[in-house]
Formats: sequence, C-alpha cells, structure tokens
Amino acid sequence: MSSTVSGDFPDWFDRYLQSRRRLKKSPHTLAAIRSDFTVIGRHLAAGAPLGQLGVERLTGRRLEAAFARYADDYAANSYLRARSTWMQLCQWLANQQLIVGPSPMRNVEAVKPESGPPKSLTFDQFQDLLGAVDQVNAPPQSWPELEKAIILLGVLAGPREAELRALNIGDIRMSEQGPVLHIHGKGNKRRQVPVEVAALAILGSYLQTRERLFGATRRRGDPEEPLTRFAPTDPLFVGSDGQRLTRGSMQYRMVRAFSRAGITRPEGALMHTLRHSYATALADAGIDTYKLRALLGHESLNSTQRYIAAAGQDHRSAAAANSLYRLVNEPE
Repeated sequence: MSSTVSGDFPDWFDRYLQSRRRLKKSPHTLAAIRSDFTVIGRHLAAGAPLGQLGVERLTGRRLEAAFARYADDYAANSYLRARSTWMQLCQWLANQQLIVGPSPMRNVEAVKPESGPPKSLTFDQFQDLLGAVDQVNAPPQSWPELEKAIILLGVLAGPREAELRALNIGDIRMSEQGPVLHIHGKGNKRRQVPVEVAALAILGSYLQTRERLFGATRRRGDPEEPLTRFAPTDPLFVGSDGQRLTRGSMQYRMVRAFSRAGITRPEGALMHTLRHSYATALADAGIDTYKLRALLGHESLNSTQRYIAAAGQDHRSAAAANSLYRLVNEPE
C-alpha cells in the first residue's frame, strides 16, 4: 500500500493518531507517538518526505536497522518507548489489514532499561555551559539569550523537554508569593512550580531579543515588562523561524552548547539532564519526598525516591533552595 500525503505524515499514520485520540490519549502521549514515529520513520523513508512513507517500507530488516541507528543516539528508556510505540502501531496496521503476516517489529529486540540514580551536572559544568552559549552571538541561529533561558529554566524549574516546549507566555503568572510556572504535564495533569524573580530576568532578556528579531504581538505592552509584549497564547520559546521551538531544534542547540563547553555529552536527551540536575539540587537541599514529587510531576513516588529526600518545607521555599540559583543571583 502506497502512502497518501496528509501534511507532515502519511495518511495511514494520521488515521492511527485519530484512533488514539478516540481512546482519549493525552496531548503529551500523542506528541510522544508523533515524535517516535518521526525519528524512526525518517530512517525508513531514506531521504524521501516523511509524508510519502508507505507501509510497504515497514519491513523487519528496515525496522531493525532503523532501531539500531536510534540506539546509537538515544538512552535505553527512550529506545524502549519508541519500540513500544512502533509495536502498537504495527499491531493496529495488522488489525486494519494494512500489513499481512508476522509483525515487522518481531525481531526488534528490547534493551535493558536504565537503573540507578540519574546523572546531573556540577555547578562548574553549568557555568561552562552558560559561558559556551555566549561564544557565538548571531541570533536567531546562534542565540545566546534563548539558549541561556532554556538551560536556566530547565535547572530552576525542572520541566520535561516536551513540557518546556509546550509552555506559553501566559503560563508564567504572578501570585502573592511570587512568580509561578504553570506546567501542562503528562496525562493532561497540570502542576505549579514556583520560580524566583531572577529566573524571570533571564526570560526577560530573551524576550527582548525575540521582539527585536520577530516583533511583539501586543503593541500596548509595557516595554519594561517583556512578558506583557506578547499574547498569553504565544509560545514561550521560539526557534530561528519565529515559531514554537521543535524538539529537534532544541536538541541541536543543546548538543552544540555541550560541545562548545567541552562537556562530555550525557547519555540520553540533554534536556532531561537539566531536569535531573534540578531534582538532585532540591534533594541535596533536603526537600521532602512528597513535595519533590509534586514539583517534578511524578506519577510514581518510586521515581522521586531515586533523588532521595528529607525534611518538609513549603513548595516555594523548597524550590528556592535550589543551589543552582547561584547561576543567576549576583553575590552581594
């Protein structure tokens, strides 16, 4: 069966996504399915547009080769998620009689999942990383203010990569206690993560350069308050085209920063390394396990306990205890 082009994806994959929506899968789950399909699908398409990928190219040999290349660049848990996505997709294709015979995924082997405490960066490594993004100032392709904002929000609020990309301007709100980041998490669950004013200053610098590059969307906003110059539904982070930052663009910018800083690239997604560092800093500060779980948006307490925990503090004082705020707080 050849493919009917439907936007960025082949028609048969769009139909599969529609079936997942009918099953009430969350936006984050759907985004993960699209991401896993895209990475493997591009290998299968062999240079042709992804939207033209036909199911006849879903052979066991091609899928084995695609997953072997995937394993070279991604952590074990990411590999296992992509494998699960494709196994379910191939089963659906068989149920729809779009493929016949044994599943082409049958010989794509599982790998051992990651275990042990997640790896985080040291304070000195973060300083090197922030210094590295200043090496080339040629926005929007090499955009220090954007890259600093991504790195610092990653280590000062701990969002997942997809959560960070999904943030809108209106997700940063002020409360009586201070700024709060409203994060749309897995399974349509939302959480509120307090951040300090110093983090807003970094975002403000980025938004000022963004306005110079692409213009503001709210002309009546206060020039001294960059957040007011954009509509609440505007994406918080944009790429070199002025549109919402893609996963590939974010990963590319992070890989480049790590390379310029001379830091050995950690295994897996680099944005998750920032999240690990956030969690580790709070655990080292003695935050209670349950409060750390709430800030990270973990479903299972077991996931949080990998970072250890101790005494109880309120969410804001716990978040403010993050030692990595030294990266943005000037010494008195």
